[in-house]
Amino acid sequence: MAARMRSGRYALMAVLLVAFGLRLLLLGAANVWWDEAYSVWLARKPLADVLRITAHDVHPPLYYLLLHGWIRLAGDSEFAVRFPSAAAGALTVAAVYPLGVRLLGRRWAAFGALLLAISGFHVWWSQEARMYIAASGWATVALYLLVRQTSSQRSTWGWVGCALFVALGLYTLYLAALVVLAAGMTVLGLWAARKLRWEVVRRWGVSQLAAALIYLPWLLYALPRIRSQAAAADSSPATIVGLYMLLLSTGISTNVDHYLPLALGYGALVLAALVALAVRRSWRALTALAPAALVPPLVIYLLAVVPSRFYSPAPEARYFLLFAPVCALIPAAAAKELADWRGWTGAALAVSLVGLALWALPARYVNRYLRDEWKTAARILGAYADPDDVVVLVSGDRYPLFLYEYERLPPARPPIRLVPDGIATLTSESVDKQMTRATSGGNRVWLVEIESGLQDPEGLARAWMDERLRVALSSDLDYNRLTLYTADGDPPHVSQGDIEPLTPAAEPVLGVDLPVREFRPGDTVHLGLYALPEKAEVQMVHASGLVLAERTVPVVAGTGVFRHDIVFPITQATPRGRYSVTSGGATLETLRVTHSDPLWMERQVPRPCPAGLGEAIELVGYGLTPDISRPGDTLSVDLYWRADGVVERSYTVFVQVVGPFNPASGNPLWGQHDGPPVGGDFPTNDWPAGMIVRDRHTLTFHPAAPPADYALLIGMYDPQTGERVPVTDYPDKALPLRRFSVP
Repeated sequence: MAARMRSGRYALMAVLLVAFGLRLLLLGAANVWWDEAYSVWLARKPLADVLRITAHDVHPPLYYLLLHGWIRLAGDSEFAVRFPSAAAGALTVAAVYPLGVRLLGRRWAAFGALLLAISGFHVWWSQEARMYIAASGWATVALYLLVRQTSSQRSTWGWVGCALFVALGLYTLYLAALVVLAAGMTVLGLWAARKLRWEVVRRWGVSQLAAALIYLPWLLYALPRIRSQAAAADSSPATIVGLYMLLLSTGISTNVDHYLPLALGYGALVLAALVALAVRRSWRALTALAPAALVPPLVIYLLAVVPSRFYSPAPEARYFLLFAPVCALIPAAAAKELADWRGWTGAALAVSLVGLALWALPARYVNRYLRDEWKTAARILGAYADPDDVVVLVSGDRYPLFLYEYERLPPARPPIRLVPDGIATLTSESVDKQMTRATSGGNRVWLVEIESGLQDPEGLARAWMDERLRVALSSDLDYNRLTLYTADGDPPHVSQGDIEPLTPAAEPVLGVDLPVREFRPGDTVHLGLYALPEKAEVQMVHASGLVLAERTVPVVAGTGVFRHDIVFPITQATPRGRYSVTSGGATLETLRVTHSDPLWMERQVPRPCPAGLGEAIELVGYGLTPDISRPGDTLSVDLYWRADGVVERSYTVFVQVVGPFNPASGNPLWGQHDGPPVGGDFPTNDWPAGMIVRDRHTLTFHPAAPPADYALLIGMYDPQTGERVPVTDYPDKALPLRRFSVP
């Protein structure tokens, strides 16, 4: 017996380690999204402001108050602000186990804890800086204490705990009122089954009254101020139940119709487990688990469709999280019932449930990496902005996202002023009043345009500034922009004492900063380079030694140190791997590119077909899908190019299927695609010498093409003049990749 208990403890410890590890995995490797940025924005404020603002919000203040203290202790990095949720998620797994022990026994309680530990739904929200995972933790502990108090091991302190954890839930999430409803169903169900004396029911009622009294001060303060939240359009019972079952089984929250069979199967399993508990008269387990399965979809549906002044949440994934930990015990109960019937069936179901969870879990991490987004904009301001400057932010409702980065700068930073303020969109009638207010009192004005099309689609704020001041600095950050306006237009400079010196020295470069280290196709490397006003060359060098790109740091008029934004776009053709950014032989920074093409070697090209185009471009080979082409097929053609020297111009690639005369088009074309290489992301004049570039083109072979002989032709031309690039040994300047016949 002692050995069995020790092995059980070791198994539980392993489950908890898995739970904590999964919730810490890549925790900081993702940008905060809007709701998280709002959490941090609010938590950074003084406590009085936190209480005042949350009184008008759709969530009560406890989570923000706890995050307020945590940020001051641990900082506000992506990892730090999410860590409380990760810890709460792991502790909730620990809390499910004793609840399961009282309902199902030790073995199946451990299995239920394992299902929660690897639940994609629970891992998802354990990695969000929001209050939902904490509320589900309070709910789980409250329900455990209730089950304990309705057994033979009850105490006064147990009832105090019931009241306290219900109150904590209510101070964390308004929807936590469902805990009272679910607990009431449990108590009344046990009493109706004659498993509970009325005295226990009465004491539970007293504990809930105590919770209400603890919560009453906040309720009296917030009720006159709280705003409502609109419900979504699709709130059908089938959608809500399907979403709930899909979330509990896999954590998937989109394309519910696609996964409907899976959701129905899991729903049938839940229903079967509850029926089995009823048949076996396992009243304690039934009355504790059934409300967790039934209450959320029913109440979410009612709240979504019934108009409410205070709270009408859309049926989104987060609102189903409250009882998800308790629901992890329902499939464990199903496996237990099957195991009691025939042991191997219970084991088979357990393995299937674990397999399903593990199948869905990797999706939580696939696209999780830290992007630059607004980090570079904040760092430019940190380098140049003075406390007496003014920062005008035109960002629509994206301001919490920018402020998350901006407020991580040292305290001596200029104030942020939002434009427009109090109106939806900046207009020609309102721009003068709005901008005069926003720019008053500042020696220099920074205009930060973050997705400005949301509230300033015509660029009125920038036009207003251009008429009154001169541009001293401008930085295009993908589709956003940061501009400094001054009276004289002189470029700003950086205090050399604020720069961390390079080791070894690489003058005129004195220092660098790079906000993130991983880049994927579609990203842009923004390297902040602090340099003296001298010319310098910067290279991005692959680990193989290939120089992917070179940039020249311009000479800036003036004295001091200047911050240059050195830009390297990352495309699908950028070879994956590690890179060094160098200048004068010294390594300035390192980074890595992932999810792009490898550094191609000639032996990897599917169909070698060497041919020269012009003086500096060579076609190394190609790939074709499908291999046998028929009318109506969509052809995918991969062209493998290599630059043998400097390519002066940006050429367009053409891919054509030619055959007999086509009366519809008046020429022999039966399929065509023209476009710049790599979708325009990697023009030919940026190709480094010696690198093989994979360039994919897709075209349709016309379905009406008659039986005849056809050829697949490729080539390049100058889009400015239409003149084709010469192809060695082909006077018509088109290379036939393949000839084929349509029978």
